[in-house]
Amino acid sequence: RAQAAAALARLDNGGRCASIVVFSDVLYDNCNFDALESTLRQCVAHGGCDWLVASWKDREQGEEEFIQRFNDLGDVQILWRGGENDRLNLATIQLQRASAAEESPE
Repeated sequence: RAQAAAALARLDNGGRCASIVVFSDVLYDNCNFDALESTLRQCVAHGGCDWLVASWKDREQGEEEFIQRFNDLGDVQILWRGGENDRLNLATIQLQRASAAEESPE
C-alpha cells in the first residue's frame, strides 16, 4: 500500500489516481495476476479514476478471465479480440462513480 501511495503522490493529483489507467502487455504470467489486481485496486481506491484500459497478447494464460475480475468495479467491455494471426486484445473498464454521499466526508 505504501508503494501505491508513493506512486500516486508523484502524479501531483492530490493523492488521487489518474482519470485513465492504461496497462499493456503485462498479462503474460498468470502467477502474477493477484499482485497486479491488488495494485490496480489500490490505485483505484484512492479515487479519481474513471477508466482502466487493458491491452494484451493472448497467451492462453487466462488473460480475459483476469479482466473479468474487475466486474465489481464497473462495466467491463472486451472491445477487440484478435484472431489466429493477430492475438492482440483490448478491453475497457468504465468504473462506477461513488455517490455524492460516499465521496463527501461526514
